[in-house]
Amino acid sequence: MVPDPSPRRYAALALVGPNPIEPHRVADLVDALVHYEPGISAFVLVDDAPVGRDWSHVQALLPATCKFIVEVSPRQGRGAPLLGGGGMNLLVALRRIAQLAASGVDVGPFVMKLDTDALVIARFHERLARLLETNPDAGIIGACTISPLGKPRGVEFFSDLFARAGCLWLGRTDRAGLGRRRAWPTKMRHLRMYAHVHRALRAGYLLGENVSGGAYAVPTKVLLRVLEAGFLDRPETWRETSVTEDSLFPMYARAVGGKLVDSALSPDGLFGIVWRGLCAMPDDLVARNYAFIHCLKNDPRISENDIRAYFKRRRDAVHTNGEEKAA
Repeated sequence: MVPDPSPRRYAALALVGPNPIEPHRVADLVDALVHYEPGISAFVLVDDAPVGRDWSHVQALLPATCKFIVEVSPRQGRGAPLLGGGGMNLLVALRRIAQLAASGVDVGPFVMKLDTDALVIARFHERLARLLETNPDAGIIGACTISPLGKPRGVEFFSDLFARAGCLWLGRTDRAGLGRRRAWPTKMRHLRMYAHVHRALRAGYLLGENVSGGAYAVPTKVLLRVLEAGFLDRPETWRETSVTEDSLFPMYARAVGGKLVDSALSPDGLFGIVWRGLCAMPDDLVARNYAFIHCLKNDPRISENDIRAYFKRRRDAVHTNGEEKAA
Protein backbone atom coordinates (compact mmCIF):
# COMPACT_ATOMS: atom_id res chain seq x y z
CA MET A 1 0.00 0.00 0.00
CA VAL A 2 1.15 3.54 -0.70
CA PRO A 3 0.93 6.28 1.96
CA ASP A 4 -1.85 8.85 1.82
CA PRO A 5 -0.30 12.21 2.74
CA SER A 6 -2.83 14.37 0.93
CA PRO A 7 -5.75 16.05 2.74
CA ARG A 8 -7.47 16.69 -0.59
CA ARG A 9 -10.11 14.01 -0.42
CA TYR A 10 -12.31 12.84 -3.27
CA ALA A 11 -14.02 9.65 -4.42
CA ALA A 12 -13.84 7.90 -7.78
CA LEU A 13 -15.57 5.15 -9.70
CA ALA A 14 -14.97 3.06 -12.79
CA LEU A 15 -17.34 0.88 -14.82
CA VAL A 16 -15.49 -2.19 -16.06
CA GLY A 17 -16.66 -4.26 -19.03
CA PRO A 18 -16.06 -7.99 -19.58
CA ASN A 19 -13.14 -7.59 -22.02
CA PRO A 20 -10.07 -9.44 -20.61
CA ILE A 21 -7.90 -6.36 -21.14
CA GLU A 22 -10.00 -4.25 -18.76
CA PRO A 23 -8.16 -5.19 -15.51
CA HIS A 24 -4.90 -3.96 -17.05
CA ARG A 25 -6.55 -0.68 -18.06
CA VAL A 26 -7.97 -0.20 -14.57
CA ALA A 27 -4.55 -0.77 -13.00
CA ASP A 28 -2.93 1.87 -15.21
CA LEU A 29 -5.79 4.28 -14.55
CA VAL A 30 -5.55 3.85 -10.77
CA ASP A 31 -1.76 4.14 -10.85
CA ALA A 32 -2.10 7.53 -12.58
CA LEU A 33 -4.98 8.64 -10.36
CA VAL A 34 -3.10 7.98 -7.12
CA HIS A 35 0.15 9.42 -8.49
CA TYR A 36 -1.40 12.83 -9.07
CA GLU A 37 -4.03 12.90 -6.31
CA PRO A 38 -3.25 10.42 -3.50
CA GLY A 39 -6.04 11.69 -1.24
CA ILE A 40 -8.63 9.32 -2.69
CA SER A 41 -11.16 8.33 -0.03
CA ALA A 42 -13.19 5.70 -1.86
CA PHE A 43 -12.90 3.85 -5.15
CA VAL A 44 -15.92 1.91 -6.41
CA LEU A 45 -15.48 -0.50 -9.27
CA VAL A 46 -18.52 -2.06 -10.98
CA ASP A 47 -17.50 -5.33 -12.62
CA ASP A 48 -19.66 -6.30 -15.59
CA ALA A 49 -17.94 -9.63 -16.29
CA PRO A 50 -20.01 -12.84 -16.37
CA VAL A 51 -17.77 -14.32 -13.64
CA GLY A 52 -15.97 -12.69 -10.75
CA ARG A 53 -12.43 -11.39 -11.20
CA ASP A 54 -9.55 -10.83 -8.80
CA TRP A 55 -8.97 -7.11 -8.20
CA SER A 56 -6.25 -7.38 -5.56
CA HIS A 57 -3.69 -5.86 -7.97
CA VAL A 58 -5.83 -2.71 -8.15
CA GLN A 59 -6.39 -2.53 -4.39
CA ALA A 60 -2.62 -2.76 -3.87
CA LEU A 61 -2.22 0.51 -5.79
CA LEU A 62 -4.62 2.44 -3.55
CA PRO A 63 -3.83 4.10 -0.20
CA ALA A 64 -4.56 2.02 2.89
CA THR A 65 -7.13 4.64 3.96
CA CYS A 66 -9.11 4.32 0.69
CA LYS A 67 -12.30 2.30 0.82
CA PHE A 68 -12.06 -0.10 -2.13
CA ILE A 69 -15.44 -1.52 -3.11
CA VAL A 70 -16.20 -3.96 -5.92
CA GLU A 71 -19.83 -4.10 -7.00
CA VAL A 72 -21.03 -6.88 -9.27
CA SER A 73 -23.11 -5.50 -12.11
CA PRO A 74 -26.70 -6.76 -12.18
CA ARG A 75 -26.12 -7.30 -15.90
CA GLN A 76 -22.92 -9.40 -15.54
CA GLY A 77 -22.10 -9.09 -19.23
CA ARG A 78 -25.40 -10.49 -20.43
CA GLY A 79 -27.67 -8.86 -22.98
CA ALA A 80 -27.00 -6.26 -25.65
CA PRO A 81 -24.04 -4.10 -24.51
CA LEU A 82 -25.63 -0.84 -25.66
CA LEU A 83 -28.94 -1.38 -23.89
CA GLY A 84 -28.77 0.31 -20.53
CA GLY A 85 -25.83 -1.51 -18.95
CA GLY A 86 -23.65 1.58 -18.60
CA GLY A 87 -26.37 3.76 -17.10
CA MET A 88 -27.46 1.08 -14.67
CA ASN A 89 -23.89 0.37 -13.56
CA LEU A 90 -23.21 4.08 -13.10
CA LEU A 91 -26.18 4.39 -10.75
CA VAL A 92 -25.02 1.29 -8.83
CA ALA A 93 -21.61 2.92 -8.23
CA LEU A 94 -22.99 6.36 -7.41
CA ARG A 95 -25.50 4.86 -4.98
CA ARG A 96 -22.71 3.15 -3.06
CA ILE A 97 -20.66 6.35 -2.78
CA ALA A 98 -23.75 8.37 -1.86
CA GLN A 99 -24.56 5.88 0.90
CA LEU A 100 -21.04 6.25 2.27
CA ALA A 101 -21.38 10.03 2.32
CA ALA A 102 -24.86 9.85 3.87
CA SER A 103 -23.51 7.60 6.65
CA GLY A 104 -20.98 10.25 7.64
CA VAL A 105 -17.92 9.13 5.71
CA ASP A 106 -15.92 12.11 4.42
CA VAL A 107 -15.65 11.16 0.77
CA GLY A 108 -14.59 14.65 -0.28
CA PRO A 109 -16.34 17.43 -2.22
CA PHE A 110 -16.72 15.54 -5.49
CA VAL A 111 -16.78 12.14 -7.17
CA MET A 112 -14.79 11.39 -10.32
CA LYS A 113 -16.37 9.11 -12.92
CA LEU A 114 -13.68 7.57 -15.12
CA ASP A 115 -13.82 5.21 -18.08
CA THR A 116 -11.20 2.49 -18.20
CA ASP A 117 -9.82 3.98 -21.42
CA ALA A 118 -9.47 7.38 -19.75
CA LEU A 119 -6.31 8.54 -18.02
CA VAL A 120 -5.25 11.14 -15.46
CA ILE A 121 -2.25 13.15 -16.66
CA ALA A 122 -2.03 16.03 -14.14
CA ARG A 123 -3.26 17.19 -10.74
CA PHE A 124 -6.90 18.20 -10.66
CA HIS A 125 -8.27 18.55 -7.12
CA GLU A 126 -7.40 22.21 -6.55
CA ARG A 127 -8.74 23.26 -9.95
CA LEU A 128 -11.98 21.34 -9.50
CA ALA A 129 -12.42 22.79 -6.01
CA ARG A 130 -12.09 26.30 -7.47
CA LEU A 131 -14.71 25.48 -10.10
CA LEU A 132 -17.09 24.34 -7.37
CA GLU A 133 -16.49 27.57 -5.43
CA THR A 134 -17.20 29.75 -8.45
CA ASN A 135 -20.14 27.57 -9.58
CA PRO A 136 -22.03 26.69 -6.36
CA ASP A 137 -24.99 25.39 -8.38
CA ALA A 138 -22.84 22.97 -10.42
CA GLY A 139 -24.46 19.57 -10.90
CA ILE A 140 -21.82 18.05 -13.13
CA ILE A 141 -18.46 19.29 -14.43
CA GLY A 142 -16.89 18.10 -17.68
CA ALA A 143 -17.10 18.54 -21.42
CA CYS A 144 -20.82 19.36 -21.48
CA THR A 145 -21.91 21.92 -24.07
CA ILE A 146 -18.56 22.37 -25.81
CA SER A 147 -15.78 19.94 -26.74
CA PRO A 148 -12.01 20.43 -26.31
CA LEU A 149 -11.96 21.04 -30.06
CA GLY A 150 -14.10 24.12 -29.58
CA LYS A 151 -17.14 22.59 -31.22
CA PRO A 152 -20.61 22.80 -29.65
CA ARG A 153 -21.88 19.51 -28.21
CA GLY A 154 -25.55 19.26 -29.08
CA VAL A 155 -28.42 17.40 -27.44
CA GLU A 156 -30.08 15.96 -30.54
CA PHE A 157 -28.39 12.54 -30.50
CA PHE A 158 -29.01 12.02 -26.79
CA SER A 159 -32.53 13.34 -26.99
CA ASP A 160 -33.20 10.69 -29.60
CA LEU A 161 -31.76 8.04 -27.27
CA PHE A 162 -34.22 9.06 -24.57
CA ALA A 163 -37.01 8.94 -27.10
CA ARG A 164 -36.08 5.37 -28.01
CA ALA A 165 -35.69 4.34 -24.37
CA GLY A 166 -39.44 3.87 -24.12
CA CYS A 167 -42.47 4.43 -26.25
CA LEU A 168 -44.06 7.38 -24.54
CA TRP A 169 -42.56 9.81 -27.07
CA LEU A 170 -43.21 7.59 -30.10
CA GLY A 171 -46.19 7.59 -32.41
CA ARG A 172 -48.49 4.60 -32.86
CA THR A 173 -46.71 3.36 -36.00
CA ASP A 174 -43.30 3.46 -34.34
CA ARG A 175 -44.62 1.68 -31.28
CA ALA A 176 -46.08 -1.10 -33.39
CA GLY A 177 -42.80 -1.59 -35.23
CA LEU A 178 -40.68 -1.96 -32.11
CA GLY A 179 -42.00 -5.34 -31.06
CA ARG A 180 -42.48 -6.73 -27.58
CA ARG A 181 -39.20 -5.32 -26.25
CA ARG A 182 -40.55 -1.80 -26.69
CA ALA A 183 -44.23 -2.30 -25.97
CA TRP A 184 -46.39 0.52 -24.63
CA PRO A 185 -45.18 1.20 -21.06
CA THR A 186 -47.20 -0.73 -18.53
CA LYS A 187 -44.54 -1.85 -16.05
CA MET A 188 -43.70 0.12 -12.94
CA ARG A 189 -40.13 0.68 -14.12
CA HIS A 190 -41.44 2.36 -17.29
CA LEU A 191 -43.67 4.65 -15.27
CA ARG A 192 -40.80 5.38 -12.89
CA MET A 193 -38.53 6.24 -15.80
CA TYR A 194 -41.02 8.71 -17.23
CA ALA A 195 -41.66 10.23 -13.80
CA HIS A 196 -37.93 10.88 -13.40
CA VAL A 197 -37.64 12.48 -16.83
CA HIS A 198 -40.68 14.70 -16.34
CA ARG A 199 -39.46 15.84 -12.93
CA ALA A 200 -36.18 16.90 -14.54
CA LEU A 201 -38.04 18.67 -17.35
CA ARG A 202 -40.05 20.63 -14.78
CA ALA A 203 -36.76 21.68 -13.16
CA GLY A 204 -35.56 23.17 -16.45
CA TYR A 205 -33.76 20.18 -17.92
CA LEU A 206 -33.50 20.09 -21.71
CA LEU A 207 -34.10 16.56 -22.98
CA GLY A 208 -30.78 15.11 -24.08
CA GLU A 209 -28.44 17.35 -22.07
CA ASN A 210 -25.25 15.37 -21.60
CA VAL A 211 -21.58 15.24 -20.70
CA SER A 212 -18.77 13.55 -22.60
CA GLY A 213 -18.68 10.36 -20.59
CA GLY A 214 -14.98 9.46 -20.52
CA ALA A 215 -14.41 11.47 -17.35
CA TYR A 216 -16.44 14.00 -15.38
CA ALA A 217 -16.96 15.21 -11.82
CA VAL A 218 -20.11 15.08 -9.69
CA PRO A 219 -20.31 17.34 -6.61
CA THR A 220 -20.97 15.22 -3.51
CA LYS A 221 -23.74 17.55 -2.30
CA VAL A 222 -25.59 17.05 -5.59
CA LEU A 223 -25.14 13.29 -5.38
CA LEU A 224 -26.67 13.33 -1.90
CA ARG A 225 -29.68 15.28 -3.19
CA VAL A 226 -30.11 12.72 -5.96
CA LEU A 227 -30.00 9.93 -3.34
CA GLU A 228 -32.53 11.71 -1.11
CA ALA A 229 -34.87 12.17 -4.09
CA GLY A 230 -34.98 8.38 -4.53
CA PHE A 231 -33.42 8.45 -8.00
CA LEU A 232 -30.77 5.88 -7.03
CA ASP A 233 -33.17 3.40 -5.43
CA ARG A 234 -33.59 1.19 -8.49
CA PRO A 235 -30.72 1.37 -10.98
CA GLU A 236 -32.31 -1.47 -12.96
CA THR A 237 -34.98 1.01 -14.11
CA TRP A 238 -32.71 1.90 -17.03
CA ARG A 239 -31.71 -1.64 -17.97
CA GLU A 240 -32.75 -2.67 -21.49
CA THR A 241 -33.09 0.93 -22.63
CA SER A 242 -31.01 2.82 -25.16
CA VAL A 243 -30.14 5.65 -22.74
CA THR A 244 -26.40 6.02 -22.18
CA GLU A 245 -24.74 6.85 -18.86
CA ASP A 246 -23.29 10.13 -20.15
CA SER A 247 -26.81 11.45 -20.66
CA LEU A 248 -28.40 9.82 -17.59
CA PHE A 249 -26.74 11.50 -14.63
CA PRO A 250 -26.91 14.99 -16.19
CA MET A 251 -30.68 14.51 -16.18
CA TYR A 252 -30.68 13.60 -12.48
CA ALA A 253 -28.34 16.47 -11.63
CA ARG A 254 -30.70 18.88 -13.37
CA ALA A 255 -33.71 17.33 -11.62
CA VAL A 256 -32.32 18.39 -8.23
CA GLY A 257 -31.36 21.89 -9.36
CA GLY A 258 -27.80 21.33 -10.61
CA LYS A 259 -26.29 22.95 -13.69
CA LEU A 260 -23.91 21.62 -16.32
CA VAL A 261 -20.51 23.31 -16.05
CA ASP A 262 -17.98 23.18 -18.87
CA SER A 263 -14.27 22.65 -18.34
CA ALA A 264 -13.00 21.45 -21.71
CA LEU A 265 -11.19 24.34 -23.41
CA SER A 266 -7.46 24.83 -22.76
CA PRO A 267 -5.52 26.31 -21.10
CA ASP A 268 -7.84 26.25 -18.08
CA GLY A 269 -9.93 23.23 -19.07
CA LEU A 270 -9.55 19.97 -17.16
CA PHE A 271 -11.29 17.54 -19.49
CA GLY A 272 -9.64 16.80 -22.82
CA ILE A 273 -12.44 14.37 -23.60
CA VAL A 274 -13.85 13.59 -27.03
CA TRP A 275 -15.99 10.65 -28.06
CA ARG A 276 -13.40 8.93 -30.24
CA GLY A 277 -9.61 9.13 -30.09
CA LEU A 278 -7.47 11.77 -28.41
CA CYS A 279 -8.28 15.44 -28.92
CA ALA A 280 -4.54 16.10 -29.48
CA MET A 281 -1.28 14.19 -29.47
CA PRO A 282 0.34 13.45 -26.07
CA ASP A 283 2.87 16.32 -26.05
CA ASP A 284 0.15 18.79 -26.92
CA LEU A 285 -2.21 17.38 -24.27
CA VAL A 286 0.43 18.09 -21.64
CA ALA A 287 1.04 21.59 -23.04
CA ARG A 288 -2.70 22.32 -22.92
CA ASN A 289 -2.70 21.53 -19.19
CA TYR A 290 -5.45 18.91 -19.31
CA ALA A 291 -5.89 16.63 -16.32
CA PHE A 292 -8.10 14.00 -17.98
CA ILE A 293 -7.93 12.43 -21.43
CA HIS A 294 -10.01 9.69 -23.03
CA CYS A 295 -10.35 7.19 -25.84
CA LEU A 296 -6.85 5.81 -25.58
CA LYS A 297 -8.10 2.62 -27.22
CA ASN A 298 -9.17 3.91 -30.63
CA ASP A 299 -7.02 6.79 -31.83
CA PRO A 300 -6.02 6.12 -35.48
CA ARG A 301 -2.71 8.00 -35.08
CA ILE A 302 -1.18 6.29 -32.04
CA SER A 303 -1.73 2.97 -30.28
CA GLU A 304 -3.13 2.56 -26.79
CA ASN A 305 0.09 0.91 -25.63
CA ASP A 306 2.15 3.84 -26.88
CA ILE A 307 -0.12 6.39 -25.20
CA ARG A 308 0.01 4.57 -21.88
CA ALA A 309 3.79 4.14 -22.14
CA TYR A 310 4.25 7.86 -22.84
CA PHE A 311 2.32 8.94 -19.76
CA LYS A 312 3.81 6.19 -17.58
CA ARG A 313 7.29 7.50 -18.44
CA ARG A 314 6.12 10.97 -17.52
CA ARG A 315 4.78 9.77 -14.16
CA ASP A 316 8.09 8.04 -13.51
CA ALA A 317 10.04 11.21 -14.35
CA VAL A 318 7.86 13.96 -12.89
CA HIS A 319 6.64 14.57 -9.33
CA THR A 320 3.00 15.48 -8.78
CA ASN A 321 4.09 19.12 -8.31
CA GLY A 322 5.47 19.18 -11.85
CA GLU A 323 9.15 19.18 -10.90
CA GLU A 324 11.45 16.65 -12.51
CA LYS A 325 12.63 13.88 -10.21
CA ALA A 326 16.29 13.61 -9.39
CA ALA A 327 18.14 11.09 -11.50
